[in-house]
Amino acid sequence: MMFVSHYLFFVLFLSIFSGFLTPLEFLLALFAGWIFSGIPDLDSKNSKFSRKFGLFSRILRHRKQFHSIFFIFVLSVIFSYLLSFIYNKFLFWFSVFFFSGFLHLITDSLCGKTAFFWPIYKKNIGISVFKTGSKYEFLFIAGLLIFSIIHLFLSKKFLELFFLLLITASNRKEIRYVFFQKTHKE
Repeated sequence: MMFVSHYLFFVLFLSIFSGFLTPLEFLLALFAGWIFSGIPDLDSKNSKFSRKFGLFSRILRHRKQFHSIFFIFVLSVIFSYLLSFIYNKFLFWFSVFFFSGFLHLITDSLCGKTAFFWPIYKKNIGISVFKTGSKYEFLFIAGLLIFSIIHLFLSKKFLELFFLLLITASNRKEIRYVFFQKTHKE
């Protein structure tokens, strides 16, 4: 599947749970998910990530080692630990990284098979609903985008983010209150 499909599937998932996040957490999750949604494709010669870090695509087969729950779990723990020094919420970071990686595996299984349980079970699992880059994947992307936008608008998260941008231009003290309203009440 294409990177944009992986990321939009994550955005849809994130929009469903956006009511539990502050605006800052939502923006951090969008950014972190954008990066982590492509990490499992480091082993693909055709991915954008692989063009920058081509070593993995020369050594490993695509949809094997990097497309396993074990790899996603380990990498999520490492990234979460490192980023919890910046924003001290390990469980938040772990949830963002694990689910963006796990949803990558789910969406790839719609275009073929992946080694979900590697190294314990090395056979690939999945169904082929459509091929990568086909018109059906574009319809899938369009549906995800439309549903995500509608859900974000209906959940009022869209309005919170819009007002957050307006407040940003006005007063830093207000920004601090909006960002940390659920964690640090003044």
